[in-house]
Amino acid sequence: MRLPTISQLAERLAAAAGRSANVELVSQLTKLGGNGPIMANALASFGLKVTYLWNPRLPEFAPGLCGLANRAEVHSIAEPGCTDALEFEDGKIMLGKHQSLNR
Repeated sequence: MRLPTISQLAERLAAAAGRSANVELVSQLTKLGGNGPIMANALASFGLKVTYLWNPRLPEFAPGLCGLANRAEVHSIAEPGCTDALEFEDGKIMLGKHQSLNR
């Protein structure tokens, strides 16, 4: 059952307190994220020469990122941080997984 609002998700999670629950996430899109990569991608899309140092190691982490790698000189140095964005009718919850950035 799709939960259209953050409040409904909160109620579902609160009801699981002291018990357990399963919440299925359905991925709909993988895309470039982060201010640096988005800015580099925008500049490169205008035909500017861009050299960008970033975390994702290519090509193994490439689905939403190949556009930038195809338009700019990209140097990968580490595993990427990722974020799952849960989008609702009344807002967005972003669940960051950035432990690789601490290394």
